[in-house]
Amino acid sequence: MRILALDTSGPFLSVALLDGGIILAEITMEAPFEHSVNIMPVIKEAFQLARITLKDIDLFACTVGPGSFTGLRIGLATIKGLAIVQDKPIVAVSTLEAMTASFPLTDIVVRPLLPASQERVYTAVYKISAPFSFELLQEEKISELGTLLTMIKEQELLIIATSLMKGRVHFLQKLMSMIPSLRYCSYPIKVSSIGFLAAKKFKEGNATKAVSIKPKYMSLSHAEERANCEKR
Repeated sequence: MRILALDTSGPFLSVALLDGGIILAEITMEAPFEHSVNIMPVIKEAFQLARITLKDIDLFACTVGPGSFTGLRIGLATIKGLAIVQDKPIVAVSTLEAMTASFPLTDIVVRPLLPASQERVYTAVYKISAPFSFELLQEEKISELGTLLTMIKEQELLIIATSLMKGRVHFLQKLMSMIPSLRYCSYPIKVSSIGFLAAKKFKEGNATKAVSIKPKYMSLSHAEERANCEKR
């Protein structure tokens, strides 16, 4: 099965092409405000490196959030358009799942942390049993940074995606000041891991038609938050 995987949930634009368990091409570039300009050229370059074409793709995969509102919309619009043209299914992958799938260890409980606005974080808890195989122990949610203290358990290893921490150093500093004994690992989201996870989900019957895929927004956009404040 040949898969096109895409991640635009943060400041990095990442594309991977896979064939079974083989990575044919993987490209990541930093361009937080230029995803709309770069996304098709990067996809085209990945196909050139892999020496295959869009018609060879059997399955499409992408992150659907949480993450950048604009980035997610650009990525989803692109992947949906490609899947509709080829009449192929899509597997939607949560950004928090993608962070967990990118982590190399197994038999461990992890809590991915993704910075949100206004001193909040997106988080969940997973038990990794094998590569790209994990059990959801705590549902995805958005939480106040202070509330996070009551949620973290001693056996958890915190994962903070390096690729999503650009310009958010204050977030990590704040977190470490609140939890001096913090055990954490900064690890990038690997778009090829999204592809491998999508292949597993597809075999489990979790693929869907492109038209039904929607972004996973767990909070309001900055514009919506400002509008709400102005109404008060």
